[in-house]
Amino acid sequence: MEWIVKHFSSRWEGARWSVDVGDHPHETVLLKLDCTKAREQLGWTPTLDLATTLTWITDWYRAYQHSLDMRNVTEEQIARFEEIESSAERIVPFETLRPRS
Repeated sequence: MEWIVKHFSSRWEGARWSVDVGDHPHETVLLKLDCTKAREQLGWTPTLDLATTLTWITDWYRAYQHSLDMRNVTEEQIARFEEIESSAERIVPFETLRPRS
């Protein structure tokens, strides 16, 4: 989870975070980012890698924070997604981006 927070904060000027050193359950028991079942049972594969997805989410929220035209921002992201989805060259799935322990 830490690398996701680092990714968000690197894209959001002024963002700060710190690790809470308290006694907490390990997040892998609670949070799983795994599309294996969707791939095996539905033949689905992600169009965007996780880093790109996080970047688009951050960009959307930053646009909202700056009171931009959110309909336009959303439609632009949808158009970009559809362009990628329809191209023969899709972005690498996030499995290849998992951080090394």
